Amino acid sequence: MAASYVTGAATSPIDLLQLLVSWLVAQGWTSDSSVSDSPGWRAHLHKNGLYVNLRAAMSESIWNYNYGGGYGIGVYLGTGYSGASNWRSQAGGPVFSGSSSVVGAGVCLGSGAVPHYHFFDDGNDNIVVVVEWTTGVFGYLGWGPSMTKTGYTMDYPYFFGSMASYYNTAYPSSGKYGYDLTGLAPTTHQIEDQSGFFVRIDSAVWASQWISNVYSSTNTASGYTGRRIRSALASTSLGGIESYTPNYVNVKNRSWPNAYPGAMLLPLHAFSEMATARWAPIGYVPTVFATWAWQHGFNVGEIWQVGGLDYMVFPYFAVRKAA
Repeated sequence: MAASYVTGAATSPIDLLQLLVSWLVAQGWTSDSSVSDSPGWRAHLHKNGLYVNLRAAMSESIWNYNYGGGYGIGVYLGTGYSGASNWRSQAGGPVFSGSSSVVGAGVCLGSGAVPHYHFFDDGNDNIVVVVEWTTGVFGYLGWGPSMTKTGYTMDYPYFFGSMASYYNTAYPSSGKYGYDLTGLAPTTHQIEDQSGFFVRIDSAVWASQWISNVYSSTNTASGYTGRRIRSALASTSLGGIESYTPNYVNVKNRSWPNAYPGAMLLPLHAFSEMATARWAPIGYVPTVFATWAWQHGFNVGEIWQVGGLDYMVFPYFAVRKAA
């Protein structure tokens, strides 16, 4: 299917999910179900063996482990669809360690209209959704069939959101990335030890299992699946917890290079935990890159051309715009 980009506004979280489903179907995805799940809406789609599960929340909790009840859209990938199972019990999703409860990610929203949304498809089924859910505050979610590969041949499906599933629809205080502040670049921590990034890998030490971007906690809020990911973009709010792996923390903290801003468009490399303090590179999300172009010569929504390719600028990251 050809690459696609669309933008617009939605009247509510439900309307946003319905618009997303219609666009995905136009992009070749098969809708297994898109129905009311009172008071919200659920949708399940698949394409080329990749199954995505989505749920719009309307003043409610939508996950087994979920703080409060508010508004947003949750997401996780699986391996199949059953109409007999509820939205968060579909086959093959990430499971919290020691339980049978699916965990995932999502985007926080308000109760009413979404002023701006951006849907991106690179033509290879790597999907990115960016929303400005209130003026100047951006969130996101996305998924795809494989990370851009680093020294391996198998596909590693992934998905992410600007908020972990536990706080997908509520957070008890203000000043938090992914909630009332724009989400940091995908694959990094937004809040404490919560994972908003998951990859399904197949390795000698972890066969066909989801790994998640948590630090060390195994509490029910974390999204811990039994093995962890680290990101090259260290989370300084957590003291640089990705210090075991190569990271961009020193690059991020240096002065903005006005002479060569292209140097700051960085792939978000991820690393899988292999053993204590040992991490193996697994690749990076194909279409999303860390950047500090925003407020350094570029505005939100502006197109930045690098190497003949177009990138749309958002705070903290840019998305490759292939159409």
